[in-house]
Amino acid sequence: MDPQKLTIKSQESLMAAVDLAKNRSNPEVTSVHLLLALLTDFNGVVVQILKRLDVKIAELSAKLELQLEKLPKSDGNGDRPISLELKKVLEYAFKEAKSDNSEYISREHLLLALLSTDCQASYILNSFPINSQKVRQVLKDIRGSQAASDPDPESK
Repeated sequence: MDPQKLTIKSQESLMAAVDLAKNRSNPEVTSVHLLLALLTDFNGVVVQILKRLDVKIAELSAKLELQLEKLPKSDGNGDRPISLELKKVLEYAFKEAKSDNSEYISREHLLLALLSTDCQASYILNSFPINSQKVRQVLKDIRGSQAASDPDPESK
């Protein structure tokens, strides 16, 4: 997957996930890191969607934090590779973007991929009363049929 196909906000979220893995001495970046990074933008579309679906962000964050505590630690200071599960999430997000005629992967595509891919984050997300169909409906209410046709659609 081409990283240039991520919107600016998606790139920022992925970089925040990498930083989170480094700061916690985790050897790789996982879906849990990405979801927690997405939740740090309180005004972002992911938090808006989850709030509309009555997900308590603090409760979700706490569950993610607990999962991060269970991850292995590494004493290396080098780069943190993306885990196999996160690669699958990113590939699914690319398919989500293509399916709604978006040229770029935005954060809502990442959320849908996190929900739909067999990964650590999906197990946590699925403990809440949400699913892809509900997310798509809320997203339609927020964005209408607007597609991610440039690298910075979130600013519009």
